[in-house]
Amino acid sequence: MTALSYRVPVQDLIQRDARTGLDVLMGERSADSAADLFSSPEFHALFEDLRHRYDHIVIDCPPVLVVPDARVIGQSADAILLTVTASDTNRSLVENALREFSSVNLQVTGLVMSRVSATKGAKTDLVYGTYGQYYDTV
Repeated sequence: MTALSYRVPVQDLIQRDARTGLDVLMGERSADSAADLFSSPEFHALFEDLRHRYDHIVIDCPPVLVVPDARVIGQSADAILLTVTASDTNRSLVENALREFSSVNLQVTGLVMSRVSATKGAKTDLVYGTYGQYYDTV
């Protein structure tokens, strides 16, 4: 990966998103195992470099139940947020994901529910009360 090899200065790889004002460092395809890359000394050096530049770093990882990336990257993280799709992720899958993190001594800090639907009428009112108005429909 270009950022890990420092063939190009990392500041030249970071792109500013005009809409949000956030800086983004995109990943790229590699023939190497993602778990190997994220556990490498080069990744840890890059991560420490970015920690000195930014107050907060968010790393978007693939699903924890599919590949080990999130568990490997989580070793370097200050916090882990587990994102689940409200309509597609059942309790068993969430429990399995939490177990995967726990198996490498990581604790999930918080849970984010995406694609929350406010179109379910009374059920939504029971769960969200008067706050249901703030959720987008899917």
